Amino acid sequence: MPTVPFAEAIGDHLRDDAFAVGYLNDSLMEGGLQTFLLALGYIVEARGLKKAALAKDADMDRAGLYRLLDGNGNPTAETLTSLLDALGFRLAVERKVG
Repeated sequence: MPTVPFAEAIGDHLRDDAFAVGYLNDSLMEGGLQTFLLALGYIVEARGLKKAALAKDADMDRAGLYRLLDGNGNPTAETLTSLLDALGFRLAVERKVG
């Protein structure tokens, strides 16, 4: 049985903003920063965004963006905020339950 890449399998969902927000939140809470960054990469891929243009919009270099979206990076708060803004999202904090 042939396999389908993850981003392709849920691509339609990742193009939906509400789903993407939930997916990003779950990725961060359950998997940590590296999982969150991979999730961002899947969203970029599913939406067909050009990484060079995204890097420019986020005011970062392409190589740095590629590292982050591959889950290999430790972005500053400023970098993460700029990247999320370029994607139409924002970082938020909520009170921990329990």
